[in-house]
Amino acid sequence: MTLRKLLSQLTVLLFALSAVLLLGNAYFQYSKIDQHYQAITDQFFDSTFEIYRTDIIGNVLVGSNEIVQALVDEVAAKRKVAIQLKTATATYASGTPVGVSKDYLLQNADKKIGILKIFLASDPKDRPWISDLIIAVVIESVLLFLGFVLLLRLLNTRLLSPIALIVSHLKSASLDKLQTDTTSILEVQELSSALRDMSQQVALRAKSEAIAKIAAQVAHDVRSPLTALSMLESDLGRLPEETRLIVRSAVGRIRDIANLLLEKNREFHRPPESVGAEKKSEEPGSHLLSSLLEGIITEKRMQYRPKIGIEINARLDASSYGLFAMIVPTEFKRIISNLITNCVEALDDHGIIEVFLEAKAERSVQIRVSDNGKGISPEVLGKLGQRGQTHGKEGGSGLGLYHARTSVESWGGALTLHSEVGKGTTVTVELPRTPAPKWFVPSLEIVPASTVVVLDDDTSVHQIWQGRFDVLVAKNPDVQLQLVHFSTPKEIEDWVIGNGQNLSSILYLFDFELIGENTNGLALIEKLGIQKNAILVTSRYEEKVIRDNCKRLGVRLIPKDMAGFVPIGLAKQKDLCDAILIDDDELVRMSWSMAAKASSKRLRVFSQPVDFFAESETLSKNSPVYVDANLGHGVKGEEVAEQIHHLGFTRVFLATGYEPENYRQYQFLQGVLGKDPPFLKSVNS
Repeated sequence: MTLRKLLSQLTVLLFALSAVLLLGNAYFQYSKIDQHYQAITDQFFDSTFEIYRTDIIGNVLVGSNEIVQALVDEVAAKRKVAIQLKTATATYASGTPVGVSKDYLLQNADKKIGILKIFLASDPKDRPWISDLIIAVVIESVLLFLGFVLLLRLLNTRLLSPIALIVSHLKSASLDKLQTDTTSILEVQELSSALRDMSQQVALRAKSEAIAKIAAQVAHDVRSPLTALSMLESDLGRLPEETRLIVRSAVGRIRDIANLLLEKNREFHRPPESVGAEKKSEEPGSHLLSSLLEGIITEKRMQYRPKIGIEINARLDASSYGLFAMIVPTEFKRIISNLITNCVEALDDHGIIEVFLEAKAERSVQIRVSDNGKGISPEVLGKLGQRGQTHGKEGGSGLGLYHARTSVESWGGALTLHSEVGKGTTVTVELPRTPAPKWFVPSLEIVPASTVVVLDDDTSVHQIWQGRFDVLVAKNPDVQLQLVHFSTPKEIEDWVIGNGQNLSSILYLFDFELIGENTNGLALIEKLGIQKNAILVTSRYEEKVIRDNCKRLGVRLIPKDMAGFVPIGLAKQKDLCDAILIDDDELVRMSWSMAAKASSKRLRVFSQPVDFFAESETLSKNSPVYVDANLGHGVKGEEVAEQIHHLGFTRVFLATGYEPENYRQYQFLQGVLGKDPPFLKSVNS
């Protein structure tokens, strides 16, 4: 139903309702007038009768007919009514008996004398105001109808037509040309203006989104070969120094471009409210330092690009992988940024600035920012870092290093300066090292004779992983490792379906962004149900939504630019035993140990379940486990056996003197045996 039709129906409905109300009001007023007239009539009759009774009745009793008739005529003339008086002997009348009448019984000492009838000259139903009321109703109805017609016309002109114009522009997608009449309703004008502005914003948003999409794709395509180039930087020793500098500079420039493109893409997709939230979040948290440093160095390189003689290098290699510290990211970035700025100001437009990140022992992390500038004398160096002390800056407040030192110390670290005149200055920031969060992969532990599946749409990434695993196999010739490469989701879906029975020993390394596909690596992991064995390798690991989804699925992450540095080694072999016994009886444990030794069987014994669970990760899940039914202190063996089964042990037994029928309901048990060792027969033989 259109709005115009709805308003027309509403107008008709309102008009009909108004007419009904008007007629109802007329009827109500008519009833009120009739009641009022009746009351006046009754009062008139009663008051008239009082006169007649005093003037006539007495004379009726004693007077002659002429006297009574004269009295009737006199009173009728005085009251302007018609009178009829009937007695037992005669009837007296005066006036024409028409209109409303009322009878009165005349009595004297309970003796009926006669009947007095009084007539009014007109009937209430003949009153002339009824026709006036009907005329008023008709006039009011006409005016009401004309008012509704005018209202409908105004609504059509001021509301319906502008809305129809807006709809037509919406259909033709030409809101930028929308212009409503200034006579339209103010809200309609505002709606028109808002839609026009929205159209322009949508167009700008679409253009920006297209640019951001291209930026993300370019950054994605650039970072993969960049990772390979970063690995090769350490092998440049055979090249001339000048060539090495050119290669490092080119790699740095490429990295800067990729970082900036990624950051622009993150800013575009970041919700507006999250910007304020980030600024308000000032609580220290555990953060990956290499990622923060890379972003800062990119920013400073772009800032000082006009200073051609200044080179800013980041020494981030395999030794900097997986280093976390408890810091406030914004403050940390500000500190490192200021330190690099100080180095630039000390170089006089020529020199090298280097930023190092490395582990210091096992519990601390060290960041060094150094330059080969003119250096600082020992006298001045000893005062720097104190409030109000500055060096080499005109108008410097001396607060930069002071705030840096206090911030670092508030994180449990220390800031120190070392400088030699003519050689340069080094600022060292040492921070307590924090454990890597659960989402982070500190190292890849490869099980011998296993399969590694790589999914990435970039060939260079496959080459990086192939090279890294080739090195592992070269160092461990006995390792049988199969590396499988895929570039599209369909390829790997078909492969997983074909190898569904052998998926437990496979390691999956999936890229998140798969250019040209309608899915991503994380969604594919969830679809295939391989969360336990999958790792997401992405440059977007810092995005909260990706981390939250990884946490939900139990999938870990590797920063893509660190794929060339993540440590890769062989997983420790699980201890495969011929039997594992959990029994609180020392005599039983001793008898099993003697039988195992006599039969050359590998046996592990535990007196309490807690001891077994503490070492369960080192034991092969294929080892048979024998659990006593009564472990003391109310601990039931079948409950412990069920927990062991949930850990992945597939061969779990009860070793007890009770009847096996008592435990038939426990489907996870492989059997119920006695207290004798399972290999006792071999000893007796």
